[in-house]
Amino acid sequence: PKKAQAVVDAHAGETDYQKLVSYREYIKGEVSYNTGAAGDGYPYGDPWQLIYVFDGDPNTNVVCEGYSKAFKYLCDLTWTGSDPEVACYLPTGDAHMWNIVSIGGANYLTDITNCDSGTIGAPDQLFLCGVRGGVDSGYIADLTGNTTTVYFYDNETLALYDKELALSATKYSPLTFDLNQLIALARYAAGITTDESAAIDVNNDGIISAADLTAMAQSLVS
Repeated sequence: PKKAQAVVDAHAGETDYQKLVSYREYIKGEVSYNTGAAGDGYPYGDPWQLIYVFDGDPNTNVVCEGYSKAFKYLCDLTWTGSDPEVACYLPTGDAHMWNIVSIGGANYLTDITNCDSGTIGAPDQLFLCGVRGGVDSGYIADLTGNTTTVYFYDNETLALYDKELALSATKYSPLTFDLNQLIALARYAAGITTDESAAIDVNNDGIISAADLTAMAQSLVS
């Protein structure tokens, strides 16, 4: 929809992280959760779920499909090409649809539906969050009040994606580095130097690799 492109254009001057936050807040401001439809076991595949987010009508609300597809649509309009700086995916499971966001060399669980007002993750606990568990056992997100929510991938998602399904254990944090730190990390990762002061695990995956260079470079250009 033209409205979606207008949203992207309105935030074109923001950093990558700020754009993601703006898209989350736009969607939350445009729709509410359609509890009636969800109670009837609303099936996936309704193209209007995406359109409702951008139609400007407060009476057209959505279920998880609308939230997650609208977020992916805005991301896809923003970051294009075969190797985008930010990528957004649509996993499903347990009668729920959410997003995986790849940024800075790691993948993060993002559930816009459950960041909306009145939900378990409001206002942003399930946005680029850290989780524990794994692909086979399910991912657990810890929330305030000693509560948790669990995400299990269904067979369709397991068949569709590969490396995107492994999620970060820590919440995404937009970091700031200078060029000298990037050069030092590049030299360390390449084995040119053994100076451990340059061994910065930027994406918190437990290893120093090219993914850390990607994450640091992403922070610099943001």
